[in-house]
Amino acid sequence: MKRFLIPFFLLLALVPSWGQGAREKFDADPALARGIYRAEMSPVTAGTRPPTGYKPVYISHYGRHGARYMVSEKYYTNVLAPLEAAGDNLTPLGKRLLSSGRDFYDNVARGKAGDLTPVGWNQHRDIARQLVGAFPSLFRGNARVEASASTILRSVISMESFCVSLGQLRPSLQIYAGAGKSCLPWTLPENKEGASGSPKTPLPWTVTPKERLAGQIDASVVVSRLFGPGAVVEDPVAYCISLYDFLVSDQCTTGRVGISPLEVFTPDELYALWERDNLHIYERVAGNLPCYRSIIDDIIAREESDREEGISVRLRFGHDIGLYALAIMLGIDGAGRRPRTPDDVADIWQSWRTPMGSTLFLVKYASRRGEPLFKVILNGEEVAIDSLEPVSGPYYRWSDLCLLFGK
Repeated sequence: MKRFLIPFFLLLALVPSWGQGAREKFDADPALARGIYRAEMSPVTAGTRPPTGYKPVYISHYGRHGARYMVSEKYYTNVLAPLEAAGDNLTPLGKRLLSSGRDFYDNVARGKAGDLTPVGWNQHRDIARQLVGAFPSLFRGNARVEASASTILRSVISMESFCVSLGQLRPSLQIYAGAGKSCLPWTLPENKEGASGSPKTPLPWTVTPKERLAGQIDASVVVSRLFGPGAVVEDPVAYCISLYDFLVSDQCTTGRVGISPLEVFTPDELYALWERDNLHIYERVAGNLPCYRSIIDDIIAREESDREEGISVRLRFGHDIGLYALAIMLGIDGAGRRPRTPDDVADIWQSWRTPMGSTLFLVKYASRRGEPLFKVILNGEEVAIDSLEPVSGPYYRWSDLCLLFGK
């Protein structure tokens, strides 16, 4: 069968026009509005059986850190400080939010901004257990596992959780884990040395995500649901963005604020706020895509030497932006399509597909007679690589992957 390889930058030129849209998915499950703060994923399994004679021989992984607190203390105080400044000039809903939000911040989140939560620790323990159960042959005896993490502490601790779990499950494994600046090219490339000089990918619009949001919702109406007449909120749009983050991040902790986003926002407002966040992430990644190329280069380059050295599993612990970049570069489920307007972005990729603990496994398969194959498992689900032609189901030729990236 003739093989057709779609060049990466040609793939980026395509415009989305098919499949169920993001709004339809949101309407069916409004909890998806949590976006990058979601914590649910399908369990990792072996999935579709490989073609006859093929067995898994190697796994290359990239994973996002587990559930975390919001990255800065200001994301909590940006919501709470205006409520406190309003005194008694709050609606009943505003008073509830201030009471429960202040209790949550003081007793659960204060001083922990950016840190991994207990939920996040347990996520990676569970993923490690699922991976061993799905591919037991790669964890037998004294098989070697090597792991690395970005310099961000929540990624380091996520790696520790994963590796501790592996060691408990298979005590004879040889596990090495490291983190530092030398690991940044394949864990957090935008922080690597020389990253600021990477070429940028121009986007065909100038409106900012915040400006677009301001035309979609009436932020003053949202604010009036919390604040009484005469209360001053200097930037209602910015307040709505902060409030959205505050409420949707609730799932990441064992202690909860206890107020649903849909108690504060209408479905249309909630979707618009999620869409702003989704667009913001897309612009960050797609506009800086050449910088992230070092992740896929590392995945391909290490495979041969790892197998020669007896390393059966290589783990990388990074961030949602790294996973998003991989999805675009590989063309996972249409992520490589290039939007003409910001309205197109939501139907290309949804941030809820890179939730807390999000994990990509590239599993290589070998046979005595056939050429090596691979498949990609994202968040426990086998995915399509739009830029390659499958051999069977979710299985693709390893040589095609190397060719796609010039290796």
